[in-house]
Amino acid sequence: MGDILSRKPAEMNVFELLQAERNLIYHIQTATGKDELMPLVHEHRAIIRRITDYAIRDSLTHLLNRNGYAALVQGLVDKGLKTNQDFVHLIFDVDNFRKINTKYGHDAGDAILRNLARTIENSLTMPSYHGSYAAILRNENPIRLGGEEIVVLLPAHSTCQGRNRAEELRKKIASDSQKEEQLPSIAVSGGVASLDTILRAYNSADRVPDTKEIAKAIYVFSDYALYFAKEHGKDRVVTFEEALQEPITRRSKRRLRDLTEIAQRYKDTL
Repeated sequence: MGDILSRKPAEMNVFELLQAERNLIYHIQTATGKDELMPLVHEHRAIIRRITDYAIRDSLTHLLNRNGYAALVQGLVDKGLKTNQDFVHLIFDVDNFRKINTKYGHDAGDAILRNLARTIENSLTMPSYHGSYAAILRNENPIRLGGEEIVVLLPAHSTCQGRNRAEELRKKIASDSQKEEQLPSIAVSGGVASLDTILRAYNSADRVPDTKEIAKAIYVFSDYALYFAKEHGKDRVVTFEEALQEPITRRSKRRLRDLTEIAQRYKDTL
């Protein structure tokens, strides 16, 4: 079993880990003394951590996945409401990614996403995902939601601060991709929204949202800002407030879904 723990995550099979965990439970239950028990307990903890990685990490980039995303956003919303601390929800999307996949192949596309993830990780204050939940919420977390879409959660950032960080990341991503000789260079667009944005928007509509509504809205509003960035030249970062400077069209309403009225009310206050 120790051999499994010495292997890299990409080399491990989740079913091997599950079998090893079951075997360890048996040996723990039949251990006859502390000297025999404690090494088994430590090994069991290590295996549980590896299994947890399968549950919360994306297999391609090893960033957090949707499971990790949901827990972190909900935690940041709860914390923000209790402590009056803002946070920023940033979405990056690779420009023209479908064309890149078509021209260079999916292996190249996968390599681009892995490099993108590394660039973002290396630019953030990264936690150990096995620390306490409170500690993880204090750090900056990148998440791959799917496709070429990567979310970055920035605690203790205002919309303005988040926009500045997003611009820095956008430029760093472009710069790093140009150094890759075997892959095409890329550009990304970004959409920014903050907890404060959501609370102001709901207040403008005389509504008090619950935490689940806030978690949904912060994704929808940053996605709308991303959509605006894509529609207005790409390779740029846009906040939700900046996107609302233009009329909300019938086409763009599809991005806002059932939050269109709240967005329109908020737009009228800007």
